[in-house]
Amino acid sequence: MPRVRRLTSALLNLVTVAWVAVTAALTLLQVVNLETSITVVLFETFTMYAFLPGYLLVPLVVWQRRRTLAVAGMALLLIQISWVVPALLSSHAATAEQRAHSIRIFDQNVQGAINPTPDQVGAAIRASDADIVTLQEVAEPFIKRLDAMGATNDYPYRLAEADQLVLSKFRLGASQRVGTGTYYFVERTPVVVRGMTFTLYSVHMPAPLYEDDFAHDAAHADTTFWDQAYRDLDADMSALSGPLIAVGDFNATLSHHGLRNLIKNGVVEASVELGHSFDRTWPVRGVFAPFGALIRIDHVLLRGITPIAIGEGDGSGSDHRSVTVDLGLPA
Repeated sequence: MPRVRRLTSALLNLVTVAWVAVTAALTLLQVVNLETSITVVLFETFTMYAFLPGYLLVPLVVWQRRRTLAVAGMALLLIQISWVVPALLSSHAATAEQRAHSIRIFDQNVQGAINPTPDQVGAAIRASDADIVTLQEVAEPFIKRLDAMGATNDYPYRLAEADQLVLSKFRLGASQRVGTGTYYFVERTPVVVRGMTFTLYSVHMPAPLYEDDFAHDAAHADTTFWDQAYRDLDADMSALSGPLIAVGDFNATLSHHGLRNLIKNGVVEASVELGHSFDRTWPVRGVFAPFGALIRIDHVLLRGITPIAIGEGDGSGSDHRSVTVDLGLPA
């Protein structure tokens, strides 16, 4: 028995040391931007999950009186708690006036080229009763099917660019592409709602493991294109004044610097403001389907507009959940 205890203690120490090393590295990466490596980017993606074993390991090393490990572990858990608690608390309460001037947006990366159930997406759009619909990775046959089933009938205004589709009950102004991407890109357009105008960004960012617009070869992964896309969007948003909404597939979590760098100068992330930042949107198809998605890469960024409510649907044949958000506009 003493030998078993010694082996168990040694194993606990080894596992805890490994956990401390990993979470300490992830904590450092939240401060220092080293996202030039795909390995670092993927490592950061699961930052919040990496801390979870500590809630079991730290009490055990405290019980075993491993002071150094216990202090290091508790410090790391306190850091995570300082991140998590604000993200779980809603910091926005919409006024009655904002609710009276609210709009609803439905967003989804529908994977239109391979989605076998466009009718389900169309049904979800109709059921959402959204004022604006933003879809990524649409394909012409997919759009035609939505039109044929009447899912687009309530939307007199339409913007279709490459793989993106924006449907709106409100007037859309002239659109402009942000950045240099041709398949993965951001489309900017003004939207006029009851006399006020805001800027709408329909977002489809490249994944970090794509080395250019079309090369999807992880063996040649390069974050340069991903990083540049975020720099382009950051510059464009910073140059504009007035209310804005940026919605879509950002291919990043809040653990990534590119996305977090957009959240400044009055820009907020809707799910964080509403205490839903740990609701997950991807992937809901394939081997991860039983887990109901692992991470949130579909976001709604706002400036000068108040989030009221946010929720996620199912995949409707895509590997992304849909996102529906209610927003209070300035009076």
